[in-house]
Amino acid sequence: MSSILGMINIHYRYEDSPGLRHSCGVCGTPLNHPRARKSCITRHTEPCIAFHHTLFRVGRGHSCEPCNKSREMHLKRHRELLETIRDIHGKMELKTPIPSLSQIEELIHGYRHENLGANRTALDRAMIRDVERREKLSADMDRRPPATMDNELLREIAKKFGIIVKGKLPKDLQVSILRLCERLVKDIDTLCNESRETMKRQFGYYRYADKRSFNVLLRRIDPNNTEDLLEITDDEGGNDGDDDEDDEDDARQPAPPPPPPKRNSRNRPPSRTTGPMTITIVPNAPRDGPLPPRTPNHPIGTPLIRKEDREEERY
Repeated sequence: MSSILGMINIHYRYEDSPGLRHSCGVCGTPLNHPRARKSCITRHTEPCIAFHHTLFRVGRGHSCEPCNKSREMHLKRHRELLETIRDIHGKMELKTPIPSLSQIEELIHGYRHENLGANRTALDRAMIRDVERREKLSADMDRRPPATMDNELLREIAKKFGIIVKGKLPKDLQVSILRLCERLVKDIDTLCNESRETMKRQFGYYRYADKRSFNVLLRRIDPNNTEDLLEITDDEGGNDGDDDEDDEDDARQPAPPPPPPKRNSRNRPPSRTTGPMTITIVPNAPRDGPLPPRTPNHPIGTPLIRKEDREEERY
């Protein structure tokens, strides 16, 4: 995995991004200010899973528009692959079952994105696997390899789809096989490029906000690389300074009100004394004794008395 570092700019400066020029939505601190690394980042804000140049409030990283757009395009490529696989199965009259959309992702990339969730370790391993799979497709990472069944990886993936190419094929089937190879190469190459860009931004973010995570990610990719490890000072190594700030903030806040008194065994509220007068809190209870009689309603056939007639009777 050491060759992966040669494809990634681990010295990328995340803090130079224009996305950090806005202020924190909680405390108003500019996110590119050095103070924001302790007071805002990972406390008030968080990045998305692809570390795009926009920080979100904690718990809102899933609303990243570039991430959602990338996921939609990935699913679109897999739908096109599924359409091609069905076409080939129909032309070759294969009896093997056609994989589903979620199975296609696992057969090509070796994992399902929906199973990763927000697990950072699983996401990092998936990105490393994407780059390694692209290296297996072709050693030249700058050019897209030819899409033919002569490629060992493409033959292996097609075999998982139940497609085995032998001998001379009809022309229309050759076109479908070529289309399948082109779409496989496009999907693997595109995902590899996205993973490389994500790891570049991830290294830049960790260098700026979390040096300890930077070293962990670097050791995960290349355990033998000790030259690029960052030196962690006392202020950056732990949360000692942050805990002191928390204690000061807690001291400034007023004490919480005392809990309400508990009721006794008879479910009656206790009495409290204020000066010479005793106050007893009485809960709502049903009225003692019978209710006052209600005024009877007039029968349905009773004629109504007009206002003029009532005034005449008065005089």
